[in-house]
Amino acid sequence: MENAVVKLKLDSYQSMVQQIKKAKEVHPAFAYVYPSINIVGYTRTSCVALTVTFQIEVLDTIRCEIPLLSSSLALTSTATQKNVDGQLRDVVLAFGLKGGKHTCLVESPGSYLVNCSVEVPYTNDRKQSFLLDIPECSSGQLSFTIGGQQNLQITCSPALHSQITKDTNNDATTLTAEFAPTSRLSVQWTVVTITQPKVDEEKKQPEKEQQIVTCEQQTNYSVGEGVLAVSASFTFTLVHASKSAFSFLIDERVRVLQVEGDHIKRWRMSDATTTTEESEIPHKLLIVELGQAVVNTYVVAIGLEMDMKGTSVKAMALPILSSTDVSREKGHFII
Repeated sequence: MENAVVKLKLDSYQSMVQQIKKAKEVHPAFAYVYPSINIVGYTRTSCVALTVTFQIEVLDTIRCEIPLLSSSLALTSTATQKNVDGQLRDVVLAFGLKGGKHTCLVESPGSYLVNCSVEVPYTNDRKQSFLLDIPECSSGQLSFTIGGQQNLQITCSPALHSQITKDTNNDATTLTAEFAPTSRLSVQWTVVTITQPKVDEEKKQPEKEQQIVTCEQQTNYSVGEGVLAVSASFTFTLVHASKSAFSFLIDERVRVLQVEGDHIKRWRMSDATTTTEESEIPHKLLIVELGQAVVNTYVVAIGLEMDMKGTSVKAMALPILSSTDVSREKGHFII
C-alpha cells in the first residue's frame, strides 16, 4: 500500500482543493467576546482611580483589535495574562488608540485577562460623581471606596443589586454592586445629613438654604417661505439646587424640531394641553430629561417652526415659550 496511487478526475481534484481552501477561511461568528468585567476604584483629590479587569475570549485566529475604554480617560498602566493549560501566564500585548478607544492588539486565540489602571475625571464641581464608558460584557462587578467622608449615600446605575459597607476605623465607605450588560456606568454619591436636635434647641436650628432657579430666555423669530422659524435659548442659573430635568410650555401651533444641551438623555412632548395667563392659545408641555443632575448653570437650545399658510402676518399672534418650575424668568425677543 505504500506505493498505492489514487487517480482523480481533474474537476474532482479542483473541487476538493476549493473545499479545503474554504474550510481554512471559515471564521467564528465573533472574533472576541467579553465574558466579564471587574472594576475596583477609589476617590482621589482631583480624579477617580480605577483598575478595570476585562476577561476576554479571543476566538479568531487572525489578529484582533479589541476596544476597551474611552480615550478621554488617562491610561496609566496595563498588565495582561493568558490562560495556558489552566495556568495564567504573563504576556505582553500592544496597546494603542483607535476610533476614540484605548485598544489592545491580540495575535492568537485564547482566554485573556487584561488589567487597565485609569484615571477618570469627576463629572461635576462637587466631585460627587463619575461616568465610565465600557464595552458590553456578560456580567460586571464594581467595588468603589470613598474615603474621608461619613454618612454617604452611593448609587450605581444600572445595577442589579448593590450593598454599602462602612469602615469606621478607616473613615471609608464602600459600594459593591453587580450590573447587567451596559455601555455606560454612572456612580454618584451624596452626604446624608443626620440631625438630632434637642427639644430646647429646635428653634435655634438654622433654616435650610433656599433653592433658587432662575431663567433667562432669548428667542429669535424669522419668517420665510410660509414658515415662522423660532430659535429659543434658555439659560438656567441654579443656586443651592440641582436639576436632572427641565420643562417648558410650548404653543401647540409649533413643531419642535430639535432640543440641544449637555447630557440630554431624551425629550418628549406631553399629550395634555393647558392655557397660560398670557395667552388663551393651548400649550403643551415639553419635558427634557438629563442623564445626570446639573448644578450652577445650564443652557437648553430649542428649534421650532410654525406653518403660516392661511395666516395674516398683520394679525398673527407669535407663539410664546416659557420655562416652568423657576423662581424668576426674563427674556429678550428678536423678530
